[in-house]
Amino acid sequence: MVDTLVLGTSAARRGGSSPLPSTKNQKSMHPFFKPKNLLAIAIIFTLAPAVFLMDFLTELYHRICFPLYGIEYISRKKYIRIDRHRLKYLNCFEKIGCAYCGYVNGLVNYWVAGAAATESYWCGVRHKRIKGFVEPAHHKKFLKYGDKKGWQKLLRQKRR
Repeated sequence: MVDTLVLGTSAARRGGSSPLPSTKNQKSMHPFFKPKNLLAIAIIFTLAPAVFLMDFLTELYHRICFPLYGIEYISRKKYIRIDRHRLKYLNCFEKIGCAYCGYVNGLVNYWVAGAAATESYWCGVRHKRIKGFVEPAHHKKFLKYGDKKGWQKLLRQKRR
């Protein structure tokens, strides 16, 4: 278990012998540099190229298809906010992580908004109720599952 910058501290806490003298003023390793976090960070940032590609393709879809469908433009800046890197108390690595997480989480929310608008246009029918299924919030405005007459009316309204 490597959880501190100074070797031997874990062994000393467990009652074992430590190759280094133990002092009460030893500084703990910054959580960023713990092996489990370094592994997670490597995996998270490995996803960056796929995220950037999906961002580009989603924006292309949004700019081309939404006007064709007559769906209202979704403002990207309402969803993506990158500002935590300005916090003075964050170190360089934390600022990069905060910027990346702000971008990715905002982008995912932007995707959800675009997917919801698309689903509303093309389908607009709720799923069959199944225990444990978490229904997206935008489905509350959809037709009930099995509402054939409502669906036919919706088709005439949306796709004139």
